[in-house]
Amino acid sequence: MKKTLLTFILFALSLTIHAQVTTLYGNGTAGYSNSNSSADSINTEFTTPYGVAFDTKGNLWITDQGNNFIVLINNGKYQLREGYQQGGFNDGASVGQLGGITFYPAGIVVAPGKTSADDQIYLCDAGNNAIRKIDSFVSIGNAQYLSTVAGGGKKNGGLGVSGFTNGSGATALFNNPIGIGYVKDASGGYLVVADQNNNALRKVSLHKSDYGTTSTITTSISAPSGIYVDHSNNIWVTSLGSGISKVSSTGTVTSIATSSNFEAPTSLVIRGTDMYIGDNCHIAYLDMTQPVSASNPTVLAGDPTDTICKFQDGSDESALFNGIGSMALSPDSSYLVVADGQTNRIRKVILPKAHVHTSGFALSTMNPDRFDIYPNPAQGHVYIKNRISGEADLTMLTATGRQVMHSNINITAGDPYDINLENFVPGVYIMQISTVTGVYNNKIIIR
Repeated sequence: MKKTLLTFILFALSLTIHAQVTTLYGNGTAGYSNSNSSADSINTEFTTPYGVAFDTKGNLWITDQGNNFIVLINNGKYQLREGYQQGGFNDGASVGQLGGITFYPAGIVVAPGKTSADDQIYLCDAGNNAIRKIDSFVSIGNAQYLSTVAGGGKKNGGLGVSGFTNGSGATALFNNPIGIGYVKDASGGYLVVADQNNNALRKVSLHKSDYGTTSTITTSISAPSGIYVDHSNNIWVTSLGSGISKVSSTGTVTSIATSSNFEAPTSLVIRGTDMYIGDNCHIAYLDMTQPVSASNPTVLAGDPTDTICKFQDGSDESALFNGIGSMALSPDSSYLVVADGQTNRIRKVILPKAHVHTSGFALSTMNPDRFDIYPNPAQGHVYIKNRISGEADLTMLTATGRQVMHSNINITAGDPYDINLENFVPGVYIMQISTVTGVYNNKIIIR
């Protein structure tokens, strides 16, 4: 027999916020700003920013694609480090017609050095079909040299040429390289490049013995767009035609989620077992501990239908994006930085605390031999069933850790309790069950 335990009633103040989205930099006006100006959401200007990456000092690097500039946010200041607004193809230092010049720069990544002064910055120069390197950032007064690592070939009318050729340096050819990641090894590491129009992942060596030599990892991913390399050197790829894939260093491709789960995914970031995917006009969340299903991935922020693509700060689905390029995880792992290209802004997405596995909620400690909680995700009702009888304290917490319900219950072995959730605000909750044997936590998604 099922017993009705209780009805949870949440007031408006109990609204669970999955993600809070604000604007870090950019006022929406297409343009660029002067070096040493304050970086903010009022005065700073970009034109279709695409790539974002943090260095080990906590500086933020941005490829301002529409302006052909490489921008550094350092100590709250906007700094132009490389580029020439009209674009072109030139190795050199600083900004201007004689400096380091790119044409539609895209993805960017930092290869950490032995010290922060040894960081190297690499980027996809998509319009020149080349991979470029920016020397270590020492100080604002020191110019950084922009060089070509691979690709570009024989320049055609001042721009790099496209193609599909393995080889060293400029003999290697790419076709719209757009995403980039760094894999560390004992010899200096290598870059993984999403060579989009070649439907290929390419490997660019950074070893002294074969620096700049390009090879092909795989050609079985359709229109790859973004690269993420985790702490274990696993390579994760977003692609317009294949969805999300995991790729070994030898080229073995494992499909994680097909393109039918997304609308043009461009980038991804992983924090623990949480995957965040930038997907045109929204950010999706994939729980990597669970199989892909109709409810995994889910929309973290932005319009889930991708029909409303514009700028709007806010929380959850009320926040809107337009043309997400790449994303970067903050140094403290608490938020994402998102290049929101068509709005000419850099956005900040504060991540749900419930997804932080070090936040105090041991989300993985729920003991399946003691409690069954189903269905999950739930809509209307959820049932709790235990294999032994006894008293327990039942507590519900929001994703931000705020208690919204507490009750002492008496559980009968094998007898499911029917919990009415009809008045719950949809969102993510933590159900905490305390017994004499311990405290058990489980993440509950309420639709």
